[in-house]
Amino acid sequence: MPNIVMFRNEVLEVELAQYANKRIAIRLLNKDKTPYAVATVNLPDVPIEEVIKNTGKTYVLIKNYAENVGILEALAKEGIIRDTLEEIPTGFVKVNVCELLIDLPKGDNNE
Repeated sequence: MPNIVMFRNEVLEVELAQYANKRIAIRLLNKDKTPYAVATVNLPDVPIEEVIKNTGKTYVLIKNYAENVGILEALAKEGIIRDTLEEIPTGFVKVNVCELLIDLPKGDNNE
């Protein structure tokens, strides 16, 4: 059964994928499986592992600004992620470091 999230009055399916550097991407799809948004950002030069102290859990960087304002709360409400309250500055904004609470994808599904 797919994970579903309500964002901007849209019912969206959550799809996990991987960026080229193997970090996890969270994509949101419309009911017809077309892309609606990407909830994560990939900052290859940011050592997430150092920020979260090598806990053995899977973490993602959530883009909760611009067109994605509110996505952090929507994903957390549905049990997709848990906000660690850690933020990483990037340019003029910050991204949220969040623990991924759902199973990782099997096989290659690159972003």
